[in-house]
Amino acid sequence: MSTPKHTPGPWQVNLTRVDHAIFRWHIASEKNGSAFPICEHVIESEPTGAEQLANARLIAAAPDLLAAVEELVAAFGPGQPLPASRREAMRMGIAAIKRATAK
Repeated sequence: MSTPKHTPGPWQVNLTRVDHAIFRWHIASEKNGSAFPICEHVIESEPTGAEQLANARLIAAAPDLLAAVEELVAAFGPGQPLPASRREAMRMGIAAIKRATAK
């Protein structure tokens, strides 16, 4: 596994009230004891949708997911004999790493 070019995890999801009707989803990593912003989304109503929270959690889990897929591909990857039923999963894992890292 190579050194990541992205901000290392773990990342956390935070929701803050900016104004009485304005909220901000904030994905952040902790650096030197303070939150380092990764991305944010401002909305003009109180968030009620489970889908918004699920999306934010998925974004926050990205560094951990990438590291896990890289470890799996390294352990069971190219050159290792795989049953046919697992080859598509390996192809998907390699494609996901390429998409996330532009390798």
